[in-house]
Amino acid sequence: MNPIRAVAAIYRRSGVSHYDGNPFLEALPPIMSLEEASNVLSVYPPIDPEELKLPPHIRRHCVGRLFGLVQAAPVYIDLLWSFDELLRGGYTGRNPFSADYQRHLYDGSNAEAGGEPPCFSATSGVLMLQGASGQGKSTLISRILSRYPQVIQHRNYQEKKLWQAQVVWLKI
Repeated sequence: MNPIRAVAAIYRRSGVSHYDGNPFLEALPPIMSLEEASNVLSVYPPIDPEELKLPPHIRRHCVGRLFGLVQAAPVYIDLLWSFDELLRGGYTGRNPFSADYQRHLYDGSNAEAGGEPPCFSATSGVLMLQGASGQGKSTLISRILSRYPQVIQHRNYQEKKLWQAQVVWLKI
């Protein structure tokens, strides 16, 4: 079992106007270009030129290393980008400094009195990945998740106190 990866929040603008001003979104890694996504998803086993000098019966054992090769296919990059859009989209309505979000979190008075809880619209979506066993689904998801910290620790945002841990992902 891997330990939880918690990092201190570093805030940066994304270039998407409705993401800016939300510390949960600004603390996420930058949105990736095609080249960056390809680099994150691809795995190229090391090649030692000295192995070419080995006798064939030994050199053939070196070929087994190629089973670790992952070439980022366009569908992999689409999945990474879709995951990123869903993740960020889920935070658009969850700005900790938004009055609506604060009411949603802390105004339970209506529900306690037997009334309706405060209305809050969901902003998250769903993504499904399916395929036969052994096709690399778990490996792909692990590669995508490795791009994001598991937990982001917030302390201050634009000179405002924000003492909160942001759980970005859980893998079950």
